Amino acid sequence: MTDKNRRTERRQGELSLWRFAIDLYGRAGVQVACLELQDRHRLDVDMVLAALWAGATVDHDSWQRIDRRVAPWRNDVIHVLRAARRDMKVTEAQPSRSVKRETIKMAELDGERREIEMLEALISATVGRGVPTNRCAWNNLMAYARLNIDPVPPNMMSLLRGIHLAAFPDPEQAVIVETTDTAPRNLPMNKPTVSFETPSDGTLSMVVDQLVIGGWTGRDAEALQHHIDELAELGVPGPSETPLYYRCATDQTLQRDSIQVLGRDSSGEVEAVLVSTDKGLFVTTGSDHTDRKVEAYSIAVSKQMCPKVLAGEAWPFAEVEAHWDQLILRAHQVIDGERVLYQEGPMAGVRQPREIISKYTDGADLPSGTILLLGTVPAIGGIRHGDRFEMELIDPVLDRRIVHAYDIDSLPIVS
Repeated sequence: MTDKNRRTERRQGELSLWRFAIDLYGRAGVQVACLELQDRHRLDVDMVLAALWAGATVDHDSWQRIDRRVAPWRNDVIHVLRAARRDMKVTEAQPSRSVKRETIKMAELDGERREIEMLEALISATVGRGVPTNRCAWNNLMAYARLNIDPVPPNMMSLLRGIHLAAFPDPEQAVIVETTDTAPRNLPMNKPTVSFETPSDGTLSMVVDQLVIGGWTGRDAEALQHHIDELAELGVPGPSETPLYYRCATDQTLQRDSIQVLGRDSSGEVEAVLVSTDKGLFVTTGSDHTDRKVEAYSIAVSKQMCPKVLAGEAWPFAEVEAHWDQLILRAHQVIDGERVLYQEGPMAGVRQPREIISKYTDGADLPSGTILLLGTVPAIGGIRHGDRFEMELIDPVLDRRIVHAYDIDSLPIVS
């Protein structure tokens, strides 16, 4: 960790819960995710933010006691003001009504601040002021979420994961908080393991340290613009630069034949995937399954909403590098009971793997433990949801292919 990072994290660690909450709430995608948790899942956003701020693990019983202490204020003040604000419809012909609504809004904000001050005092009295870490914050989020529902449903889990990642963008670093009774420390994270059958190395297993989605990696400017236009039709804004690299929570990595998603607004994307291991670089195929509705307001948040499904077979990259452009990506979907060709195109349409790696690592090798999705090819007939996704990476030179498929269980959206 650089001295600059340490100074930044120490400043963040010294923030009161209120300042921490304001800072985090202003980060990309956090406000929308918080409102989803509040309105759809009935979680208290102040409790969610407090769980991330707490510098030590707060157990289930302690969260329950803390929640009981603040519940009367939340229910009798904040919820009443929020309901009044939302019920007050304002038109241009009602300027006085707009003033009243703004007054209620400010009172609601003052109520939120009072709850946060109560939470800070209660947490500090319960566990003191320790050192926030990724692991500690995640444990606290899960403990609080399970007060409301256990097991935590997939959509709630994805929203919590996105907020957690916004608070701790680098999973290898902890936020440093000055404290008199607890030394700074990093707690280990439980990381997923993936396994691949390989032609000559047998079964290859690897702990996933990084999951990275390469975005906007098209080699051909016209084809890239086609993909940008596809997403623009869904309301997704274009990239600030190309390519972009989206870091995802590593526990999004799955090797399964079925996944669960919320609603019917998601779809898969077949991609070639680089897997960097202690035995070298391997290639497989995977799907960057993405929630398109969420993607319309934040691509970064949408990447956290759905699993990234990988095949169970991989080839040494050295075996295909010389004829890389001849490899073919292909995907089928089952849509309304009919199996249709959804994507097909050569890897010649995507930037060279070495170039994608170099731009991500600033010229260094891809670190061992990294999974890097390289980009996709256009959807045939437009992006749309299906009930089953089948993906292939085809090597016509060596006459072989990697194939994987998974079913999509669409959970109902309730409110």
